[in-house]
Formats: sequence, C-alpha cells, structure tokens
Amino acid sequence: MRIGIVCPYSFAVPGGVQNHVLGLAGWLSGAGDEVGILGPGQPTETQFQTNQLSAEQFTSVGEGVALRWNGSTARVRLGPGSWRATRRWLDLGWDVVNIHEPLAPSSIRLMRLANQALRRKLFGAVAVSQAAAEVCRASLGFDPMICGNGLWLPEPPSGCERDPNLVTFLGRFDEPRKGLALLLEAWPEVLKQLPHLKLVVAGPGNVPRAQNQLPMHTKDSVSFLGEISDNEKTRLLYRSSVYVAPNLGGESFGIILTEALAASTRIVASDLEAFRAVLTDADQRLVGRLFATGDAQSLAEAIVGELAGETATSKRRRSRALDFSWDMLGPRIRDELYRIRGMCN
Repeated sequence: MRIGIVCPYSFAVPGGVQNHVLGLAGWLSGAGDEVGILGPGQPTETQFQTNQLSAEQFTSVGEGVALRWNGSTARVRLGPGSWRATRRWLDLGWDVVNIHEPLAPSSIRLMRLANQALRRKLFGAVAVSQAAAEVCRASLGFDPMICGNGLWLPEPPSGCERDPNLVTFLGRFDEPRKGLALLLEAWPEVLKQLPHLKLVVAGPGNVPRAQNQLPMHTKDSVSFLGEISDNEKTRLLYRSSVYVAPNLGGESFGIILTEALAASTRIVASDLEAFRAVLTDADQRLVGRLFATGDAQSLAEAIVGELAGETATSKRRRSRALDFSWDMLGPRIRDELYRIRGMCN
C-alpha cells in the first residue's frame, strides 16, 4: 500500500513527533509498504539511516517558522509555497494519508485548504494516550485506537558506564511547561541530602537565565550541554542514574520517558495522566516514581527516594520499554491503516 505521512513540525529541530513519524515510516517501509513523508525542514542523514529510510522518501515544504502553540514553541510551515508543495505531494496518489497531530496549526490548514476532498475522507484516528483520545473525540468526532509513541530500542553504547551520581533533564528548557525551573528550585534541597550529585541539563534554552535561578553554592553541580544529537541523548540516558521529567502539563504522552526506560534508567516524573500511563506496566505496577506536579518539595523527596531505593528493577523498566517498540506498535498501526483503506474501497 502507498502510505503518505504528514508531520507538522520541522525536522530541523529534535522532537518526539518527528522521531515517531520517522520511526513509523521506517517500520512500514520494512514491512513492504511504499511510504512518503511530508513536513517542514529536512531530517539529517543519520536520522534517515537510523530509521532505514532514504532521502527520496521525504518531501520538504520549506523551513519551519517558530509559533507559540499549546504552551510550547512549534516550528511549523505556513504560506503559499507550502500549500503548492502539499498539493503536488497529494497528487502522487497515496492510498492513505496519515496526518500527525491534526490539531496543530499547519495540519489544520492542510485539512482546510490543501485539499478539500481530504476533509471528506477522514475515516479513522490513532491517539497516543487516553488524554489525546479525548481531544480527538471532542475535536474530530472520532473514537480513536489508542497506541503509544513508538521507538527503536537501542543497544547499550560501547564504553558507556552508569554514573550513580548523575541526574539528567532533557528538553527545551525555555518552555515553562517543561518544568526546569521547578527542578532547579528543588535541587538545593536534593543536595542537602546528597551533596555528591550532579545535574546535567540538555536541550535548547537560555543558559544564563537558567543559571540565575540557582543559589551560588549549587551552580558547580549543574551543567548545561545545549542541544545534543539523538546518539548523544542515548549515551546520556545510559550514563544517568535518574532521569527527571518535571513537566507541568500539556503532555499527551512523554516519549522521552520510553527512551529512558529503554536505557533502563530510573525515572522521576510529574504525576500527569499521560506520564502515569506510560509508567504503569501490564500488571498495573509503576516502573518509575511519580511526584505531585508543580511541587518542588515533593520532587526533591522523589529524587532522593528513588536513589535510596528504586521503584522498579532495571529488567522491569526495559520490559516496559518493549511495549512501545516498533515491533509491537508497528503492526497495530499498519492494521488500522489497512482497515481504513478498506473502508475507502
């Protein structure tokens, strides 16, 4: 089957949606389907290779433009040039078009403007969580299949040893909802009990402004790496003793949690509905430690508590990550796409 996949967010910057799109496209291609991707920006050669894709399978609609959306900054592409590229891409005659994040600004415009016929041919939906499913029902009128974000489970990097004193934060830390300010507020309390710990922050953001939130006596314990590659992220997660997700809200899934689980890294996360779902295994047991969202004291206690005694074993964390591997999720999504194609015949 010929499957077109639309991503609203620019591939020039890292992101969970972009990685999911590339992973799904790679898995579907490996299963024998003809797959093409439409989106802003351009994936790197490494991203194509990692997902077993070729550059010819990607069509760019131009560079992304920063736009505030859902408490975050999304790089999307709007304007006449992108619509012309979209029309040409749609004219390639896909059997099914899979639009990711259809409520994002550029996806909404795609459905409204790029091809009116597309709006009359929405036959199904897939949501990454119950929270996302509720939005889908309210906005699009579909009862979606719930299927989390997928990932390729990496092999442990060579020469990468776990650092028992390393705590990690990953994300665009200029965005308040990612919660770095909360983690920095909690950090002095953590150091009172575990003064040997180190915190590494990776991702784009204003480093001087973040450093100013720290008391002088704690600054030497915190390092900022800036943006890092996917390979560097994997190595960092495998080295970390605890990954902290202090997000304040607006999360539909939490793919970084699955990446940390894949590295068998301990997790401390805000008690958000989406995060709780990811961190609850088939036996209804938590594989990570949750704390009261937005509560710095609760966060500090959770970090200290997780280092004192892990919530789940390394084996259970890795096992939970397997639930989100492409070998598990790919067939489910493919079956749904084929079901939708059958409805169109």
